[in-house]
Amino acid sequence: MATPRDVSRRLRDALVASDPGLLRLRLASTATASMVASLGVMTGIARLTGQPITAVLLGVIVSMVAAISVNDPEPGAQRRTTVLLPVPAAAAVSLGTLLAGHRIVADVVFVAIMVVAVYVRRFGPRATALGQVGFQSYFFTQFLGARLEQLPWLVLALVVGTACTLVLRGVVFTERPERTLRRTVAAFRARAAAVIDGARDAVAASRLPKPGGRPLRLRLARLNETALLVADILERADAEQAWPGVPNRTLALRIFDAELTVERLVAAAEHLVCSENPVARDERAALLAALAQLRDGLGVAEVPDVLTGRKGDSPSRRLAAAIHRASLAMCDAGSREAPELAAIEESGSDDDPDQEAAGEPGLRASTRQAIQVGVATSLAIVVGELISPSRWYWAVITAFIVFTNTTSLGEILSRGWQRIVGTLAGVVAGIGVAVAVGGNTVASLVTLFCCVFLGFYVLRVSQGLFMFWVTTVLALLYGLLGRFSIHVLVLRLEETAAGAVIGIAVAFLVLPSSTRDTVSGHVAEFLSGLDDLLDVAVRDLAGGGDAGAQRLLARARKLDQTVLTLRTAARPLTTGLAGLSGRGGFRRTIRTLAACDRYARGLARLATQAPGSPEPARLALTRAADAVRANVRALRALLGQPPDPPDRVELADATELLDAAEDLAADAEHAAAVRFLRRLDGAVSGLAIDCGAPRPSAPSSAART
Repeated sequence: MATPRDVSRRLRDALVASDPGLLRLRLASTATASMVASLGVMTGIARLTGQPITAVLLGVIVSMVAAISVNDPEPGAQRRTTVLLPVPAAAAVSLGTLLAGHRIVADVVFVAIMVVAVYVRRFGPRATALGQVGFQSYFFTQFLGARLEQLPWLVLALVVGTACTLVLRGVVFTERPERTLRRTVAAFRARAAAVIDGARDAVAASRLPKPGGRPLRLRLARLNETALLVADILERADAEQAWPGVPNRTLALRIFDAELTVERLVAAAEHLVCSENPVARDERAALLAALAQLRDGLGVAEVPDVLTGRKGDSPSRRLAAAIHRASLAMCDAGSREAPELAAIEESGSDDDPDQEAAGEPGLRASTRQAIQVGVATSLAIVVGELISPSRWYWAVITAFIVFTNTTSLGEILSRGWQRIVGTLAGVVAGIGVAVAVGGNTVASLVTLFCCVFLGFYVLRVSQGLFMFWVTTVLALLYGLLGRFSIHVLVLRLEETAAGAVIGIAVAFLVLPSSTRDTVSGHVAEFLSGLDDLLDVAVRDLAGGGDAGAQRLLARARKLDQTVLTLRTAARPLTTGLAGLSGRGGFRRTIRTLAACDRYARGLARLATQAPGSPEPARLALTRAADAVRANVRALRALLGQPPDPPDRVELADATELLDAAEDLAADAEHAAAVRFLRRLDGAVSGLAIDCGAPRPSAPSSAART
């Protein structure tokens, strides 16, 4: 039974881990404070000049868009983008006021602006933010019925809104990379602790958590996401400012080692739990005590190998050794033993991840989605007008938003139903909240901005939760304006449902992008990166490469990022309604590729520290790796562009080559490298056989030469 101390510690870790680096808290705080500041300034100006509420609301909206849409990686780039926001916003407002009274032309221009806003996403985060603020400014100009004589005040509202965001983001909520780095590393430790808790619970219960150990794998996935976030922050932070004497390359290595050892600990715990041999009571008690000690002293103390006197290679012995290695990797003592990484200049020959392949057939994603948005929003205007001539814009906004940050039909379907469900729940909650605080202006305003804050806080987590809070905000806003009615909220639900259905239908019918095809493309990208990483790592291990530790770890992290992208793209196929057909197969594929990623990263880490070896050992290792890489390429051919029939794919039997490499291994590092290759080959070959490829009938020809 958990003690109050355990409950308190787990709650603290859960809070730290839920928002690594407090990035979502900073976003929500900046957006809410910017809106409040803009509202205050523009309300004062409106009262002094006698201007209507139009300018006030436009300034508030622009400050919100500036806070959530500017996502440049560097603070300096964020400031430059924010300063540029009034330019497209002013152009859109000018166009909107000129077209006031010309409804059909205004609607046509509105659709054109939305198409452009989607098309320019191909040019990066700055173009995306500029397109978004242009779209929002035009829309609210039309929605608020702005007139040409109000144009100077509207432009002033744009400047005030962006200035409020610029000041608050740059001064009050300015990003301090070193502080963010500290918080993110703390979140990494908290998520590592959650993984260790899960492993301890599994060992104590002698079974994996249901269903099929998935909760434990989800904790590992979150740990991996946080490790990638640390790597991103290290690109703009100086670790020595947070931890004197610890340069960026050393901290990156510590995080890399800690993640690998925790993953191995989980694998050892799963092997122990699933083993047919019973575990002695004293061994289980010792392992549980060691896991608790690791959890309590994470990053502080070394946990001894509790079964160091036992002989053999039992599952208990492996888990004990994994606990010991994890404690070394997670504390400073183990990190000091790690070799320093030499700084390596990146050559210009590496692929730029921001560039789309010029030779890919078909339309680029931004072009395809721009066309889809044009069709969807045009239909949404017509259908929205039929439902309610005064509320049509909700359908249009929904049809536009379902295509934001999506790459496939499955993601659009998922986003659409989340918005409908979130709006439905928000209608119910909004009615209750509006009735509870009705008539009390102060309580209504406080509750409204609390809901705004919560909406932005969950924006990057769940579209459904975001829509829940936005709908609640609308109920409060209508209550403040004296226009609240259940009929208005029901109309919002109807318009949202119409916009979502239209967006999904257009995604199905107009230039559809299959989720399976998107996932297949990411799988092919992963296997290509895996093949490349194996080539570079083995050449370094064999003494014939010069990639260097820094570049090897960078390649490993890039492979990690591909796995994360693959998980995100495949989510519609593995969860929810879209995942009912073939869900198990997709989950198994992703699980296998995640294991391959772990083995490849372990191999890359060995390549940074393994000494040289004799010529026979190097040759044997290279031959074995070539056979494994051949199987990786065979799997890529099978999953990327499946042949008909699949038995045309030929797998190499790398067993004899791996045995020879292991026999000739000159030291423990090279022997461990062979074991990683063996596990990787088993995972790749097993997945290919599951997909229909025939088993290899004979050893590869290289083994007989």
